[in-house]
Amino acid sequence: MAMKDYSDEFKADAVALYESTPGATYKSIAADLGVNRATLRAWVLRDRERRGVTATAAKPTVQPGAAVPSDAPDERIRQLEARVAELEASEPPGWAGLAIEALKIALGDRARGEDGTAGDPWTRQ
Repeated sequence: MAMKDYSDEFKADAVALYESTPGATYKSIAADLGVNRATLRAWVLRDRERRGVTATAAKPTVQPGAAVPSDAPDERIRQLEARVAELEASEPPGWAGLAIEALKIALGDRARGEDGTAGDPWTRQ
């Protein structure tokens, strides 16, 4: 297999995409860009070294399904609705579509009261 030569701009964009995507993995971003996972990892590590950033401080980890802290239930509903819209726009494959449907159900049945106003999403109040 021949080695591909990527432009510096492409490499910088790939690193920026990885660093700015919460919860992203080398595997997922590399697959989206059509590059090898190890190649993307090398680009990211080289960029971090150039900037003097340690691996642990470089990118905060976000666990899948982890809730973003919010003081107000209305804000949490807005965040979930935005996430649903984001997932719908990305045309997810297979099981990810089920996650979208689960979020829709949770928002429709648990996050909204009968009058359409926000309620407690966990106790149906």
